[in-house]
Amino acid sequence: MAQLLTCAAQGNEHYTGVAARETAQALKTLAQAARGVAASTSDPAAAHAMLDSARDVMEGSAMLIQEAKQALIAPGDAESQQRLAQVAKAVSHSLNNCVNCLPGQKDVDVALKSIGESSKKLLVDSLPPSTKPFQEAQSELNQAAADLNQSAGEVVHATRGQTGELAAASGKFSDDFDEFLDAGIEMAGQAQTKEDQIQVIGNLKNISMASSKLLLAAKSLSVDPGAPNAKNLLAAAARAVTESINQLITLCTQQAPGQKECDNALRELETVKGMLDNPNEPVSDLSYFDCIESVMENSKVLGESMAGISQNAKTGDLPAFGECVGIASKALCGLTEAAAQAAYLVGISDPNSQAGHQGLVDPIQFARANQAIQMACQNLVDPGSSPSQVLSAATIVAKHTSALCNACRIASSKTANPVAKRHFVQSAKEVANSTANLVKTIKALDGDFSEENRNKCRIATAPLIEAVENLTAFASNPEFVSVPAQISSEGSQAQEPILVSAKTMLESSSYLIRTARSLAINPKDPPTWSVLAGHSHTVSDSIKSLITSIRDKAPGQRECDYSIDGINRCIRDIEQASLAAVSQSLATRDDISVEALQEQLTSVVQEIGHLIDPIATAARGEAAQLGHKVTQLASYFEPLILAAVGVASKILDHQQQMTVLDQTKTLAESALQMLYAAKEGGGNPKAQHTHDAITEAAQLMKEAVDDIMVTLNEAASEVGLVGGMVDAIAEAMSKLDEGTPPEPKGTFVDYQTTVVKYSKAIAVTAQEMMTKSVTNPEELGGLASQMTSDYGHLALQGQMAAATAEPEEVCHLKPVLRSQPPLVPPPRGFSVAQ
Repeated sequence: MAQLLTCAAQGNEHYTGVAARETAQALKTLAQAARGVAASTSDPAAAHAMLDSARDVMEGSAMLIQEAKQALIAPGDAESQQRLAQVAKAVSHSLNNCVNCLPGQKDVDVALKSIGESSKKLLVDSLPPSTKPFQEAQSELNQAAADLNQSAGEVVHATRGQTGELAAASGKFSDDFDEFLDAGIEMAGQAQTKEDQIQVIGNLKNISMASSKLLLAAKSLSVDPGAPNAKNLLAAAARAVTESINQLITLCTQQAPGQKECDNALRELETVKGMLDNPNEPVSDLSYFDCIESVMENSKVLGESMAGISQNAKTGDLPAFGECVGIASKALCGLTEAAAQAAYLVGISDPNSQAGHQGLVDPIQFARANQAIQMACQNLVDPGSSPSQVLSAATIVAKHTSALCNACRIASSKTANPVAKRHFVQSAKEVANSTANLVKTIKALDGDFSEENRNKCRIATAPLIEAVENLTAFASNPEFVSVPAQISSEGSQAQEPILVSAKTMLESSSYLIRTARSLAINPKDPPTWSVLAGHSHTVSDSIKSLITSIRDKAPGQRECDYSIDGINRCIRDIEQASLAAVSQSLATRDDISVEALQEQLTSVVQEIGHLIDPIATAARGEAAQLGHKVTQLASYFEPLILAAVGVASKILDHQQQMTVLDQTKTLAESALQMLYAAKEGGGNPKAQHTHDAITEAAQLMKEAVDDIMVTLNEAASEVGLVGGMVDAIAEAMSKLDEGTPPEPKGTFVDYQTTVVKYSKAIAVTAQEMMTKSVTNPEELGGLASQMTSDYGHLALQGQMAAATAEPEEVCHLKPVLRSQPPLVPPPRGFSVAQ
């Protein structure tokens, strides 16, 4: 719909038609889904609400398409544009109502509203002094913190269950938040100075914001469980709640040293546990081998801190004990993150899995910014807002609008759709302009808190909210979102050993910290020391198991082994065929023509040639792709052998027959060497000692492909079949327009020299072909094959030359390369350097 608006406003009939058709199709799907939801709910009122809101969407959409049609007729008509904008706003409102009618959504909205209402307690200028003893207030805050942290975990868990579970969990979370806020305000009343009180209130505001973000992320994930990155955002929101709670507890409580550090650590471990539940999205940017390094480093830190926990508990050095607990907690969180990322990479590296890809924008980022801006605008126009609260709200608006404008700029530069490109730019301008206008009214309000200035501020928030809502709607277009990974059942099984070890590590670490907490208070308790030693041993064993599992499950290793076995079988088959050919007993294939066999063999060899560079790249630094590529390569060798033996069986000349079989065997052996080198490299960019072997194996394989292609082209040309060579030239030409070339390894002069060499070779071959066509026609096949090979090299080297040349040189190079290779002698004065 957002695209429909933009295209209609710009008078673009083609894209308006496309957007209108897609809108109609989406409305049909929406109608079916709304009926399904209404039919499956047991609450008649909820069913009617769903159908009524969906009906409003349908009616509004029909009006929108009608208005878009009118806007196309008169693109510059201001009245038509205004009607279009009003109808679009009404449809957007109806869509929000429709989503909010989904089971559980309304309950989350109620919880969000409850948190917002509760948080208004923090907006007063001064808090009343506490009426409770410090120890009682501290105890209540600790208990409320534990309850709120547990409720946050229940919200995360509920998003994976039934809709009723999320409704109950969000309601409990808002109740626990209210109790926690009261306990926090009570502790703020205990503060000795105004500065301490402001710091406590600031921490409570952070917890309020983190809690709202948690519920928003839970709401988004429950609506669309397959949304890209939604699970990671929910986990991050839960961790933010835990971290903000821990900051407040550290600030407010005065327990015996070491106790609050243990409580903080237990809350952190409880929160990160969710990372290990079905890791089908990346949790960081770590590569597989970075994960191994991270596990090794964090396990070393954890081992040292565990020894420090035990030693300092014995000696009674409680400050040092607390410090070691904090270090152990951070190391355990790092271990969990690395394990979850490694498990994800293992899952997507399975050949039956499909890796996801990043979208143009992150719709969840836009939705969260939209929510934050709306909440900040509400605080701006609230009559009870103090100057400091107005300033804080203005800061939030500026931060999020700046982020949205930056995201629009990046999206506009990435998309190839001209309408979307303009829409992102225009949306960013609207957001920026409306923000600038709002900032002017905020400055006036800050200077004079009069009713008139507050009213101007209220009026200025409306265009900003509308601009951000329109942008958020446009950003949610399925065309722009990421595609999540699809992990196969085999990939999930491969993940299991890593996940089990990591879960055991977290569980035993939690027990260890609880035991150490009691030992810090009473170190003279021998049975408890024995329990601590047992938990420590379990933690160590689980980390050893984790390291072993990650190393054993390195992506691509299993696939390399399977592929090596497969190609070895193919080599044995070609050897049997060669022995039969030597003894003149190779059976002729009568079920297919020699032309069809030659075409099959040529096609398979070309496909194998295309995979050489991707496998080399994966082996040097893309572990997750290695399994896919080597499996793909191995799948071509059985048809390769069948086609090669078939072609050889139909060749009468014994020498040519042996040449085909020997060159096919050479290709298989070079592929085997490539697979051994790839397995050794494993996709580890830091394994520099393997990279030369990978490059050498790739070069040998390319030579083997070139040799067999020359033989096949000669054989084909002898019987008048030049289709394969023409296709090879056309393919080389098409690659000239395929974006960026491989990373250049030389200078422009190097590539210029090579281009000149191949250009001269093609010119000489063309002259020879003209001569041989009269004197020795039987030699034309070899010459045509040589020209095809030279042109392939010329196209690649030309691409590299273009990439390293100055702009004025580039503009002449590709058009020359795209012209067909010369089949007649070059004209007088022709310069190959040009």
